[in-house]
Amino acid sequence: MKEKQKERIAAFFLAAIITTVVIGSMIIYHEESSAFKEFLNNLTGHHWVSKSIIAIVLFPVLSIVFYLMFSSEKLRRILKTNDVLLWSKYTIVVTVLFVLGSFLVFVMHFIAS
Repeated sequence: MKEKQKERIAAFFLAAIITTVVIGSMIIYHEESSAFKEFLNNLTGHHWVSKSIIAIVLFPVLSIVFYLMFSSEKLRRILKTNDVLLWSKYTIVVTVLFVLGSFLVFVMHFIAS
């Protein structure tokens, strides 16, 4: 695989990880804060639509930013942008953690009800 392709892939993985953290955090937080949930509802009419729009905007913007940042050789070496397997593992771990965190919050709310 060419070096530029690996940089793009790493930029997409990093953008996906950060987008997952942001949206996952929003999911957990809106379950704990009715004011935040109301804020999301007021943005678009429904909190899931608001989070979806944020994700749709955030992912491509971060992808572009990280791709441009990876033009630095030093940064590429520090972040190991050529190791696609490593970046896919990071993405899987972060996604699983936020899925489990969201599930735990929903279970706690179910038990408390």
